[in-house]
Amino acid sequence: MAAFKIISVPIFAGAVGLWGGRLDKDPPYATGMGIGWSLMMIVYWLAFAYYFKLELWEVMLMCFVISVVQSVAMFGMFSAIEKPASRGSMPLPKIYPDSG
Repeated sequence: MAAFKIISVPIFAGAVGLWGGRLDKDPPYATGMGIGWSLMMIVYWLAFAYYFKLELWEVMLMCFVISVVQSVAMFGMFSAIEKPASRGSMPLPKIYPDSG
C-alpha cells in the first residue's frame, strides 16, 4: 500500500502542475510555470501530510526536494514548446529547375 501512495503522489502532483502551467498561453510561459510549481508544492504538502505521519519539517523538506526536481523537468518541457507560426509567416520552399 505504501508503494501505491509513493507512486500516486508525484503522478497527480505532476498532472496538476502541468495543468496549472498551461493556463499561461504567452511565451516565455514564466507565469504558467510559477503557477504550476506552486500547485505542485500544495499537492505534495497535502498528500504527504495526509498519507504519512511525518513531522512538519520532514514534510517541508520532502516537498521542497521533490518539487524542485519536478519543476526542473517541467521547465524543460515548457521551454521545448515552440511558438506556433501563423499562416503568413511560413517561408515558401525554394523550387529549383531540373538540371537534367
